[in-house]
Amino acid sequence: MTNLYTIFHGNLQFSSIPKKAYRNVISNCYWPLIEILEKNERLKFGIEFSGLTLLEIDKLDKKFLEKIKKLIKEERLEFIGSSYTQAIFPLIPYEVNLKNLELGIKVYKEILGFVPKIFYVNEQTFSDGIIDVYQESGIENIIVDFDTTAEDVRLDKSLMYSPAKIKNQNGKEINVIWNSSIAFQKLQRYIFDEISYEDYRNYLSSRITESREGSLCLYGGDWEVFGFSPKGIYRNYRGDFKKISDLFNTLSRDKKIAFVLPHQLVGEKITEPAIKLTDFADPILCKKQEKYNVSRWALAGKNTIFRNTQCFKLFKDINFLKDKGADKKIIDKLRKNLVVLWGSDYRTNTTKDKNEEYKSLYLGTERLVKKHLIANQAFPVDRNLNKDKLQLLPEDGNIETKSTRLTLDWRKGATIKELTFPKIFPKKLAGLVPHGHFQNPKLSPDWFSSYCVFEAEGDKKYTDLSSTEIFVDEKSDKGSIQVMAKIKTQICDIEKIYKVHKNESRVDLRYIFNFKKIGLKSARIGSITFDPQNFDKKDFWYSTVNGGSERELYNMNDKSLAQEELISFRISSRGCLGATEEWVAAGDKDKGLLVSWDSSEIASNPIVHFENTPQGLYGQIHHSIAESDETGFPVFKDQVVFTISIVGIQSKDTLSR
Repeated sequence: MTNLYTIFHGNLQFSSIPKKAYRNVISNCYWPLIEILEKNERLKFGIEFSGLTLLEIDKLDKKFLEKIKKLIKEERLEFIGSSYTQAIFPLIPYEVNLKNLELGIKVYKEILGFVPKIFYVNEQTFSDGIIDVYQESGIENIIVDFDTTAEDVRLDKSLMYSPAKIKNQNGKEINVIWNSSIAFQKLQRYIFDEISYEDYRNYLSSRITESREGSLCLYGGDWEVFGFSPKGIYRNYRGDFKKISDLFNTLSRDKKIAFVLPHQLVGEKITEPAIKLTDFADPILCKKQEKYNVSRWALAGKNTIFRNTQCFKLFKDINFLKDKGADKKIIDKLRKNLVVLWGSDYRTNTTKDKNEEYKSLYLGTERLVKKHLIANQAFPVDRNLNKDKLQLLPEDGNIETKSTRLTLDWRKGATIKELTFPKIFPKKLAGLVPHGHFQNPKLSPDWFSSYCVFEAEGDKKYTDLSSTEIFVDEKSDKGSIQVMAKIKTQICDIEKIYKVHKNESRVDLRYIFNFKKIGLKSARIGSITFDPQNFDKKDFWYSTVNGGSERELYNMNDKSLAQEELISFRISSRGCLGATEEWVAAGDKDKGLLVSWDSSEIASNPIVHFENTPQGLYGQIHHSIAESDETGFPVFKDQVVFTISIVGIQSKDTLSR
């Protein structure tokens, strides 16, 4: 007998649902499913709400809460937790994620009287690091989408039909109950009349046969897509719950099937040994198809990059206040506000009223921070060089200290032609890889370092690769040499200021963009190209932090990762790294480069491409400040400042959070 289970994901914060429709959603989406359950004793369902959604339901329909409490007590319904607000943990600092779970658990205790045994990973977006967050919060079981796990896991279908134990790189373990985005999309397509009943039953029968009397998640997707149209797309949804009722009642009569509550699966034998869900090619997992990758909440959309920047700025200011001994009640209030502001539904197809809600909460939080903020720390790059001390850099573009050799190309926008850190490695680590080095036609163009590429609305492309004069100031700073260049493009003026450290293997680079008003479907800046000849492909790795408390490190082996590739004309990338501690590093066993930045200037995310070729390593770290998907893309105007530091490191063992 195959065990079927469900996790209906309920979320009144759903970006496309206006607040005025909440009662309608409760009446037309939530109640009908519960009524189906009540009428058929053979059925058992799992449901999930965030803390904020539970609070809204408590205000609007207490009878609904009483009903689900009764069904929970009768062990016909199971409540699955998530967090206070739906947020994308791999994109958010560890401390904020912990607070989100803490606040959610508090609401569950207050309204339901218990802490759920199982938690649903928000938007099914998972990174190795977030196991830390759940463990620290006392959570032992999570729900993750099996169909988007790393290939080595995904291809082993035997894993899919029973709970498993998963682990992160630091050996921390947690139980996972599988969701299936393919299964829940199949059910949606049947209910939406996109496939026939026969096609759906054939699909389901094949999965049940394949399960060999294991367990299968029948549905683990959005609840509000039934009996309602949250995205404003017209379809006749009046008959949704009649079809759901007929389907579930038919399945409940099948003697080969039993409906169970998700927690009942955890009591069964859990597959061991523990497995890892992520790898070099898949560091952040996300539900459904590639177009739903994590850049959706990091970089795409009209407001996302600006709201993420605001949140990082508040995060740093709140930590500064805490370190200065600010009142605990004030800090708690600010952190709670920040958790809400980092909600994923403020970053996609957000309704007008919810955009206003975000704006009001942000401005109120900012005012409260400023009221208590004494001072801010300044980034150590001088934006205003002493123009009287500037000299034209010789045409060869060389700047050299005992720790750094930097060559800039005046013909190509003061990009880095060669970067060497002699104390780390005697040869070039990054710079220009010239046209024709790689034999693969896709990789054969020139690949620059510290360059910018903008894809604008109207499918126009702009770069900063025009000739310029480069000026140097060797005297104003005893610890460094500063270099400046200005580049004009059709969409913005760019000022580049390099700071070449004399006693450290480090170069800082500040960009000052003065944009004309322009919508950017993609904006990759500060890109670093690794030298293909001077890194050992066998030992190549990259590392960062994706929402957890410790670094994640991935060894290349035979894998590759190309996040910058276009998925379609509307989807500009295949993903990004969370890099929630504002750094990413890559290298081999003897050497590497660490790139860091300040997300409170602009909340860039790294988009990387690492690939093994016969001509050596193809390696690039881009910093993206704009991507596009069906939710839109950002519009820039006026000044944007972005600073990166490029540091030579001798070993991956020197890295820490």
